[in-house]
Amino acid sequence: MIAKSLVAALLAVSLASASPIARRDAATVLSDLETVLSDTEALESSVSSWTGSLLAGLEILVEYDDLKSALDTAITDAAATSTLSDADSSSITSEIETLGPVIIATLDAITDKESDAADDGVASDLLSSIETLQTKTSTLAADLEAIATTTDAETIASVLSSVDAAFSSAIAAYS
Repeated sequence: MIAKSLVAALLAVSLASASPIARRDAATVLSDLETVLSDTEALESSVSSWTGSLLAGLEILVEYDDLKSALDTAITDAAATSTLSDADSSSITSEIETLGPVIIATLDAITDKESDAADDGVASDLLSSIETLQTKTSTLAADLEAIATTTDAETIASVLSSVDAAFSSAIAAYS
């Protein structure tokens, strides 16, 4: 009887401590966005300096994978974050306002390299990568809008609108 009670108690403690999604906070999301910014800048740099060489192409793939991973982390953390305070919402929105133009510059650089990508036979791979990044960026923006203040959510949506236009242009260039 004591053994059954002990097993039941241990099971209850195990289930209580095994939360499927731990709550995150604004500082975590802000840190994630800073990583996304850094990884986006690295991708833009790699794409801009790409001369069509295989080695540089591999560097672009590594930068893409890093950015995709950073977006996945940011999405998970934003989805697990409660509604933000005014100050936290403002900080995160400010980071989004910084990130938006960097994403657009990166997509412009990718668009500028379309003929090189086509010549090297990697255009379809880049198109797939652009589409994946668009989906993840939209998901992250929606998650951030959901936890931001009303005014900041509108600002995030405005930045996303500009970013979406750049994604559409890049996708059109590679389609």
